[in-house]
Amino acid sequence: MNQLLIVTLLTLFGGIIANYVCPPNLDIFLPCECRVDPGILPLYRSIECKGDQPINLTALFQRLSHELKADEKDYLYFMLFNKAVDVLPANVFADITFQHVELDGKNLTKVHRLVLNGTQDTLKSLETLNLPLVDGNGDWDVFKAINLAHNLSDVTLLYTNLTKIPDNALQSHPSLERIEILMSPSITSIGRNAFKNLTKVEFISIEAHVKDIGDEAFAVSHVSTDQTLWLSFIGNNLNNHTLRKEVFNGINRPVDLNVMLNDLKFIEESTYEAFLQQNPNHTIHSDTECMDSRNDWLRHKYPNQWVDRNC
Repeated sequence: MNQLLIVTLLTLFGGIIANYVCPPNLDIFLPCECRVDPGILPLYRSIECKGDQPINLTALFQRLSHELKADEKDYLYFMLFNKAVDVLPANVFADITFQHVELDGKNLTKVHRLVLNGTQDTLKSLETLNLPLVDGNGDWDVFKAINLAHNLSDVTLLYTNLTKIPDNALQSHPSLERIEILMSPSITSIGRNAFKNLTKVEFISIEAHVKDIGDEAFAVSHVSTDQTLWLSFIGNNLNNHTLRKEVFNGINRPVDLNVMLNDLKFIEESTYEAFLQQNPNHTIHSDTECMDSRNDWLRHKYPNQWVDRNC
């Protein structure tokens, strides 16, 4: 399909199409750059910061705030691929707004809870890659920053140095739909109410070395709904007692629970039966030694709520 046809269709079904090109004075973005992806229609501008030299991002965005016109301050992506930036302070973006923020800073260990001020109303997704983020300490807390971006729907944190998902980490966020905290083996615990009252969430995936999970960590709905929650603990070195029944208290939704790649030879009845009894639409996805007699309780009592890759 050619570009003219795409633009015509978008105009007919999506209203008037506006192209967002970079401002004429590109030098004001240095040492970063404004770029436009020609593969995205309508054309939309982004800001990218690369290299291995320190960048004063606060000074950069203050300069942009003062020199750009009002209609030149909205961008699709902010992408940080700089190896020297180690912190993101409060209000770093001034009044420059983004829909997506991608951070791959190598040395970035801390973000301030007010880091997204100015773009908190427009931000839809946050992705961190290979950031050695450390646990929150007062105002320096990535989860607090996420909570203040109330229109944020997608969060992905990869390869962090976090050791825990704290109590109340993302509790009552109004818009989160998809949460992925992956390839972070340093994470060993999930706190009480960590994902409580997330009424729009559809997918939560934790790939770490979780050994302890607090009560009602996944009580995502305070009222009963039919919306299924996909909850994945793939590759966590779980044992058969990590997911205590109290973890799922108050969940009030059907759950597809994935516990594959945890070396579970069987599914422990004393741990998981309470979970299956909570809702007839709860399902466990596993990869056990299928014919182990300790799985017989599932075969006989919950055949429609257990899916094992080896059976």
